[in-house]
Amino acid sequence: MKQFIKLLQHPLLKILLSPLAFIGFGLITGLTMTSQPQWLNIVLLYLIVAMAHLIDHFFFLKYSRKRDDATPMVLLYLCEVVMVVSAVIFFMQQHIIISLLLTMYLIFIHLQWFPYKMTGTFYHYLLNVFFHSFILNVIAFYTQTNGITPEILIALIPVVLFVAGNQLETTRLKQLLGKAKIAFWLKGSTILSVIFSFIALGLAVYFCLPSSTFYMVQSIFFLITTVSILPTLVVTKQAKQAQNKINYYSSISLIFSILYGLSYVF
Repeated sequence: MKQFIKLLQHPLLKILLSPLAFIGFGLITGLTMTSQPQWLNIVLLYLIVAMAHLIDHFFFLKYSRKRDDATPMVLLYLCEVVMVVSAVIFFMQQHIIISLLLTMYLIFIHLQWFPYKMTGTFYHYLLNVFFHSFILNVIAFYTQTNGITPEILIALIPVVLFVAGNQLETTRLKQLLGKAKIAFWLKGSTILSVIFSFIALGLAVYFCLPSSTFYMVQSIFFLITTVSILPTLVVTKQAKQAQNKINYYSSISLIFSILYGLSYVF
């Protein structure tokens, strides 16, 4: 179990794979509803989200943790260029509404730091959940199907709840790392996060029924997700442990997104 937890805390998982947690469910369900997968759209969307994720982390290290040694400006410029070029190519192939939604997300990534730092506020928390659980999955689904169904919008409810729980505790941990005063609305965030996660898991299993695999995929989804949620019950109060837990939350979000998507279609 310890090796499993250490694996999920690895920084490379957060950097390279966690962006898939934001689009995983939308991509998996979208791919099963199209006869011609749009691979270029998948690559471009991943690059955009991954670069935005790195830029967000860059600003966090530079302005919250004051880690100038770990934030060379050349890295920021490189990420910005890759993100902008990928976004321009992506926009040329998408409906204007999808382009606007993605543009709003990219603006949010920057405006949360400039000109007024809104990170750590309840307003920022809501926007973070909105974009990283709902909007990006809707965009991912649309890139494969050129449409949105009411069933998919309802199926996204567990994803929103799971991300809401994870972001609640992640926000507290980031304030801990930044040596900021913990906001009053984050009191009890560890327990609330677990409650949100299990409600999301219960709803997800329900939305996956009936099963075409004799409930094998759903059982694997339920067991692995449950095991991965339990370690989050440990309350982290030391800064040196906070980053590991943030990495862990990124990994279990990926697990939930991918396994829920597979359970939903199978």
